[in-house]
Amino acid sequence: MKKYLKYLLSFSAFFPTTLIATSCSNDDTFYMANYESYISDELLDQLDSQEVIADFSYRTYSTNEDLERSFDKDYDIAIPSLYLAAKYANQGKLLLIDWNQFGLNILDKYGISTNTLIQKASDALSLFTPEVRNELNAYNLDQAYAISRSEGLEPDENAGLLNYCVPYFIQSVVLGNNASSINLFNNSNQYSWNTIMQNLNVAIENNDVKRIATVDDYATMYNIARLIETNNATVNPGNPTSASVLEPYSGDLTEKEVDTTFAKMFNNVPKKNAFLFNSDSNILLNDFANNNSQAIISYNGDLLFAMQGGDDNSSSTNESSFLEWIKKQFNNDELYLQTIIPQNTMTVMDCLVINKDRTIKKNHVDKAYTVIKKIALEGADHSLYELNETSASEIQNRVYNTLESEADNPIFAVDDQDSYIYGPMINFDYVNYTSPLLTINAYVLNSASDFTKFQNAENDNSTNSSLGTVYDSLSENEMGNGYFTDLYVSYLQDANNPDPDIQFFNQTQYDNYINLLIDTYNINPSLNINYLATNLSDMAKDNISWAWWKIKNSL
Repeated sequence: MKKYLKYLLSFSAFFPTTLIATSCSNDDTFYMANYESYISDELLDQLDSQEVIADFSYRTYSTNEDLERSFDKDYDIAIPSLYLAAKYANQGKLLLIDWNQFGLNILDKYGISTNTLIQKASDALSLFTPEVRNELNAYNLDQAYAISRSEGLEPDENAGLLNYCVPYFIQSVVLGNNASSINLFNNSNQYSWNTIMQNLNVAIENNDVKRIATVDDYATMYNIARLIETNNATVNPGNPTSASVLEPYSGDLTEKEVDTTFAKMFNNVPKKNAFLFNSDSNILLNDFANNNSQAIISYNGDLLFAMQGGDDNSSSTNESSFLEWIKKQFNNDELYLQTIIPQNTMTVMDCLVINKDRTIKKNHVDKAYTVIKKIALEGADHSLYELNETSASEIQNRVYNTLESEADNPIFAVDDQDSYIYGPMINFDYVNYTSPLLTINAYVLNSASDFTKFQNAENDNSTNSSLGTVYDSLSENEMGNGYFTDLYVSYLQDANNPDPDIQFFNQTQYDNYINLLIDTYNINPSLNINYLATNLSDMAKDNISWAWWKIKNSL
């Protein structure tokens, strides 16, 4: 699994460069654009081989800013972050999505298919988790709605950005810690970024932490620094808003102001070279997985990869290496590895959008719906589990056997070769970022042996359905039958396991490890819009980029 940070530091803001791009505007090829290494190789092969549509071509970019330079004329569909999708929608660049085109059914509050077709965007909210529904309604779209109405269309204002995009993956900024050197944090996640940085600085000064791996991304670091500077009030410049939706930030943001913000985060660092900065997240993740860095500031999906051994020790590539690696992560039955989820932290969602002008001009609208359904929605409307009491063995049979009726297959169904059938599950299996889909999310969280791992989903005030109710519908016998269980159950010491050579975990170790993965995967559904990024002017982004370059090189 190769994964790279999707928001790479762009030096173009302060080192002038000449960008040479090949225009895609004069041919009829269908172009999809995405962040680098942010889609399953298997799924991409299906698209590239023309299995899904003809004349498909895949392009990559490194940042949202790179996408902005090419989106208008070069791409049919792309995957921006939500704040950029909101900007595009308000500029009239995005096709108003006709959800009826996907042929999907509404899910009820138990995650069971209703066999009632989704007709509008608010119907489609039932496919997604509470945090996703909340984020989709977090941006002011008045201009987008007005443009759609001027074109004779009727947007569904109850669904926000789901009118103009399809959620792809969601993530938050967290801290990974290896307590083999020193335990900086107890098991409670009641920490702010300010407290986290204070603890890290003390550990650096005492030589308990030699190195902290850190995403080399000015936007992410600015968001954390703003939380520290404002005592958890906002990730954005200016005063926090009390409104229900985010507006673009239109104020001036000087270089001096940004310098001051970054100083709040880094001025108390007691020693130089304590931070390892790199724009290639694999370098950071492997450094942390191998305990060369004792802590890592990372997106939770990237950290999840490191918590499974990284490139060098992944169980999917080298079973013996994984066993040797995981043995070193335990102190008796307790794990050294910790995921610290700050009380208040930035959340980011990426989504698929359709370029209105290009797809209409090239007659690519139907192709866009086909590609998006394959990647992000296929199987998403299939029932999670049957509502009645079902034994764990019967659940496993549903997971591992193809049912007679394809419509009855849950999204995690597999074929005779034990490969996932549906595109979103194929994609999640590779990317491992937090899924926006209700059914995948519940399947992953169902790996936990402890029902309290689901409690973060019970306070759902969003539209349509309660994820907590979905979990309530699962019997306790079904606990521990999820994605991570499927990956690691063979390592559990069990009298019924026929292969003792690969057994390692006792039950306590196994539960602790699976729950670590669940903690890392999880996104808190409670939403404060001040923890979501909004649109900034080009000048503001340039000043943040330049200030970051200066502070980074001073450390």
